[in-house]
Parts: sequence; structure tokens; C-alpha cells
Amino acid sequence: MPGRKKGKDDKIANKKAKDSIDRADDSVDEEINGQTRPEESQDEYTSLCKRKVNLERTNRILAEHDKVVQSLINKAREDLVWAQYMKCDGLPDPVCVRELNTYLSLWKDDSKEDIDSVLERTREVLPIMTTLENLIENPDEWEVPVPEFMQTKSFKAKLLERTKIFNEMKRLQLNKLNRATYNLILDVSPMVDPENNVLKHFLKSDLVALGLWGNVVAKNMRVKETNFVDLGFEFELPGDLIGSIFAVRVMRVEYDHYSKMCKSNKIPPRAAKDISTYFEQVSQNIRTIEEDLARKNKETQELKEAQNEIQLELDEALKERTRIQILDKKNKKKGQIQPPGMGKANPLVEAEEQISQRIDELQVAQMELNKREKDMIKREQDELELSLLAKDKDPQQQAKEILQERIDLYKIDIDEHELNLRRNTILGGVFCFDMLHIPPQPKKVGSWVICELETPQVLKTVPWKADYKSPAPPEEGTVTKKTPEEIEREIKLQEMELQKLVLVKLKLPSSSMWFEPPTIVRWEHEYRYWSTEGFYDIKFDEGKQTLSFRTTSFGIFALSAFRFSNLPLQSWELSPLSENKTLIALSAAAVQAEFEIGEGLVTLVKFTSGNKPPVQGLLDQPMKLKDLIKEMRVQGVDIFPDYDSHCYIEGLPLKDIQTEQHLYNCMALTANALNFSWSRWNLLSGYEKLIMQYREKVPSHPETQLQVVLVTPQKTSVLECTEASQTFSDEAVPGMGNLADVYTMALDLGSEEVKKQIPKAKAVFVNTVYEFLSSAKIISYA
Repeated sequence: MPGRKKGKDDKIANKKAKDSIDRADDSVDEEINGQTRPEESQDEYTSLCKRKVNLERTNRILAEHDKVVQSLINKAREDLVWAQYMKCDGLPDPVCVRELNTYLSLWKDDSKEDIDSVLERTREVLPIMTTLENLIENPDEWEVPVPEFMQTKSFKAKLLERTKIFNEMKRLQLNKLNRATYNLILDVSPMVDPENNVLKHFLKSDLVALGLWGNVVAKNMRVKETNFVDLGFEFELPGDLIGSIFAVRVMRVEYDHYSKMCKSNKIPPRAAKDISTYFEQVSQNIRTIEEDLARKNKETQELKEAQNEIQLELDEALKERTRIQILDKKNKKKGQIQPPGMGKANPLVEAEEQISQRIDELQVAQMELNKREKDMIKREQDELELSLLAKDKDPQQQAKEILQERIDLYKIDIDEHELNLRRNTILGGVFCFDMLHIPPQPKKVGSWVICELETPQVLKTVPWKADYKSPAPPEEGTVTKKTPEEIEREIKLQEMELQKLVLVKLKLPSSSMWFEPPTIVRWEHEYRYWSTEGFYDIKFDEGKQTLSFRTTSFGIFALSAFRFSNLPLQSWELSPLSENKTLIALSAAAVQAEFEIGEGLVTLVKFTSGNKPPVQGLLDQPMKLKDLIKEMRVQGVDIFPDYDSHCYIEGLPLKDIQTEQHLYNCMALTANALNFSWSRWNLLSGYEKLIMQYREKVPSHPETQLQVVLVTPQKTSVLECTEASQTFSDEAVPGMGNLADVYTMALDLGSEEVKKQIPKAKAVFVNTVYEFLSSAKIISYA
């Protein structure tokens, strides 16, 4: 019968639909079950949480030390201000703007402008300017740093006023020296050699050396050069200047008031990613993993809920369709059958069709959700694989890439001929080399002396620039070979052009150490920077320590040196001497230095540099670290890099900043009980692996053997390999496991003597060791 056959077909269709859905579900389940969710994130999270607990112990001790050190800093600040106030030496207090303005006003009105008085005033004013400059650059050393107050208009106005006074002092100092020079040449007769009618005069103080030379008779062609031996400055004039009446001044000052005006003198602001601490980094990693796990759990939960809802609705739809089919079958048995094409459509058939359509939609949605689950698991596996690939990446290549990123963070843009003071430094003072107009000289007529007065009575320079044509660079792509005659002709033409320039021979000042040939630079007033432009035929005699060059014009000259000739370091060692004293030895390319670190002070106890003389006035002088670094840099020895110095030094084993800084904290906490030293494995180990050697070295107790320790952002471990091993291996010594940091290592693995010695270190000693290590950056620069 037709009704019975249709009911049978519907039953078969239902069964097929159900089987199709089940097969699709089974197929997806098999694919999903064939994949496993990565558990590494959970394991890393558990490990980080355990480390955080151990690191909190280190942080608590460091926080306690910081409180003690801060109280000492506050006391030192009060003592400094009080000592300055109680000097009673007649000089202004640099903290008091009113006193500075009064002093400046009296100095301007001072009529004593002879050279001796001006040199004496220079000796008096420079310490005031140095203190004022320190107050401007480091106001927290003199005043309590209150962030809210430092943003107020009154504080900014006071800082601006101090800067204005400092700049006015620099300007007035130069003006007074110029005025004293003018007064000297108002009457040159006492300084003129009567045999050749040439002016020559030289005088010197501890801060200023002044040489004067010149023709006082027109067309005096007998002398064109001179040598100020005590000044270490010799020059020869070109032909177009010989015979003219003028004076040449060579004035060397020991101080440099120009470099501070250069934009490249200021260190770029620290990048935000470099500011966070190691503990903050670990905490951030934990938060990141927690957020990642929460996100994944939420996605999984939402997916399961959606799958359950669809499955529930699908089951209900199948049941409803079965119910309709049964009801339709019963109606047909009762004879409630309408002929085709007559009357209204069967509502049960329409309902069945709608439900079947909905079942198809739910089936598609269910398959999409299953596919989404599969994709989610695959994405997690891909992320894990990428993470593993990153870990397996060549450490040297990774370090190079990160180094380039860090160079891009801190590099500065400069003009073509501008001297970069982040890379270079001015040494040996500043030379003022200029050609001066000689004012009208007094004339003796009988018993009278007649003087012609100029208006205004100021020092006047004679502008001069050589008409020099530099040799044209060879054209690109030209391969034409020149004949010997052409080459000889070009050389002669070049020599003729060079004769148009002023020849200068400089003896390198002995107040600084020179490790490489210096660069001669000229101050550009318009652009406010040191320039390398306008110098030719530069020659350096290493044996005589002299530099000769030809220049197109006069001006303010200086010698520049590469700051980092002694970096990276070749080796280092930190050895305890007592409960609150340690010795650190640094070995560089050309210098070897040993520093004794105590409670708040650092002493340079040994310094050698081949056949060069030692640094002057620094040996065996306990000093604040900041002052010691400054004095060593002034003398040309810079082994304390800034946070942007990696931009200018090749071959660095640059390391993770937060891990390195925390390591220095741990080394400082244990510096009175552990001996740390350089490891050859550190250089090529990569960005995240910090490697050094250590051993126990408690004074009056026997030393232990050196062991290699590995510090990474994730762990600290003592390694099986040694310095003598053929290859490097990061396998930890069996039984020692992975530790939170070096401080935890010292307490967990150290002997009883070490555990008793470490707490005896005072907070100020620990802080001083940390400051030295973070200033020398021995892990990243050795």
C-alpha cells in the first residue's frame, strides 16, 4: 500500500540521517583524539610559580637593603648641603640662585682684566661651575627628589635659572680671557723680538696656557712659523698670510665647555622594555601564561557548550521528526488520506520537511564546531612548535638579531661631518687657535706716549679661509689607467693646493691616555657641534705622540678619541677580601685595573697600561664610584659603558638586560663569600645564557674548585662542564637541579661558612658592589 511504503521509506531515511551524523562525529572525534593538547604551558606556569616564591626571598632582602641605602643617601645629602653652607669662603652657594646672581653681577663689573687676575679668577670660578653643573644634571644629590614638586612651575623655573646662570658663566669666562688677551696686545713692544720684529709671548697656569705670535712690521717675510714647546703646538702659515700685520693666539684650556651643547652628548632616553626588573619580568611571564591558559580554557568551554547545545537540539529534532512520522503513519492507517492535488497540504508533511531542513543545518553547524576544535588544537601545537624552534635557534644568530634591534633602539642621527659624542670623547682640553687684529700701538713722542683708543675696545679676530680645492673623487665606473706622468702631475697639483693651508703640529697632551690615533675636530658655532670637516694631510706619529694636519681656517680645535678602545673586556674576577670588602680585577685590551670595593667607596689600587704612564691622582684614593668613573674618562680610560654603548662596540656578548641586572644583585649579596670570574663560554652562548665561574672563598677558609654556572631568564644551574672541557654542555650537575637565582644557589648549595658569611655584608657594601657591576657590565662586555 502507498501509505505503508512511504512510512517504511521515512524510517529508512531517519536511520540513514542518524548513521550519517554518527559517522561524521566519529570521524571528527578520531581526528581530534589523534591529537594531544600541549601541556608545556601548564608545566612552564608551575615552574615559574615555584621560582617566583624563591625570588621573593631575594627581593625582600634587596628591598630591606634599599631602605637602609636610601636613608644613608638622605643623610649624605643633608651633610653635603650643610658642608656647602658652612664653607664661609666668600664664594656663592651653588644651591642658592640669589647668591649666584650676585656673584655673577660682581664678576661682570670687576675691572681687573689683566691676564694674571683673569687666570686667578678662572681658578676660582671653575669649581663653582662644576658644582653648579652637577646640581643641574643631578638635582637629587642636593635636594630631596619629590616627583610632584619636580613637575611644578617653581622647580622648573629654578632649574631654568640655574642653567641660564651656568651658560652666562661660560660666556663671561671666555669674554674675560678675550679681554685679558686684548689688554696684552694693546702694547706688544715688551713682547717683540727686536731682531726680527716678531711678537712672541707665552704664559701658563694650571688651567690655561696662552701663546701669542705675530708680525708687527708690514711685509716682514723672514718668519712664517713658530713652535710653542711648552704648549705642544707648532704651526706654519701659508704664503698669502706671510708679511701681514696680525697676531696669532694659541690658547689651550684644560676644560671643555662646548661638548655639553652638542645634541649627541646626551644619552638617548632608556627604552621602556629595558626599565622593568627581573622580578617584574617573571611576574609578567606568569600573568601572560595565566591569561593564555584562561583564554584557552574559555575558548574550550565555549566550544563544548556550543557543541552540547547543538547536539541536544539535534537529538530533540530527530525525536520530533520520528514522532511526526509515527503520527502521520497512524493517520494514514485511519484512512485520513487526501488524494494528491486536492485540498490543503498535509501539515505533518510540512512539519517533517521543516524539521529535516533544521537537522541538516544543525549537522553542518556541528561539523563546523568539530572543525573549529580541531583547528584550535592544531594552532596550539603550531605555537608550541614555533616556541621550540625559537629555543633551538642558533644562539649566535639570535644574539646578532637582538643586538641589531637594540642598536636601532638607541642609535642617533648626526650630520655627515658631525662628531658623535656617544661614540667619541674630547680629551686634552680645547685649543683656541685664531688670528687677531693688533689694535693701534702706543707711540712715544718725546716725553709723551700717545695712544689711539679703539671703539669698542674688544678683541677682534681676522676672518680667513683658504682658497683650497680638494682633489676630485674618482668617477664611478671608470677603469682608465693613468700614466705615471699624469699621476705625478696630480700629486704636484695636490701639494700646491696643500701649501695654501695652515700646517699645525700638535703634541698630544699628557693629561690624557691615547690608545688610538686621535681625530682633530673644529667647533661649529652655527650648528653647535664638533666637526671633522676642513682638515687634510693628517699624519700621526705614534712614537713621538704627535699629530700633524693642515686646516682651511682658524677656530676652536680639539682632539677626539674613540671612547671604547678597551672594550669589550678580556677577563674579570671578583674576589672577597673581608665581610664588607671585595676586589675586582678588569683586564682590557690595553689596560689592567684592580678596584677595591668597600662601604660606599671604590679605590683604584692597581693600574697598568704597557709603557704608558698610569692615571694621574687616582691611585689609592677612595672615591664615590660616579666620581671615579668621571675622572677616569677625563683621562681617556673608559671601561664603564653606558646602556647605549653597544651601538659602537663590535664583538659583544650582549645579554638579557633584566636577567643580567638581577645577576649583579645576587653577586653583590654574595660578594663577601663567593669568588666569581669570567668564563670563555659566555661570549658565544647567546642572548639568554649568562655564563661565569664561581667558587666558595670565605676569608681564612680553604678555597674550593671553580665551577661553571649558567644563568638564564628561566633558571640558574651549576654545570657539569668546566673551562677545560672540549665542548660546552648546559647539563646540570646531577642532584643539584635548577635553582631560582645565584643567591638561592649560594644558600641551597653553599657550605655552612658561606651561609654564615653572607648575612654579615652591610647594605651599603652590597649596594656599592651592585653599582660597580652594573656600571662595568662585565657579563655583557667581556
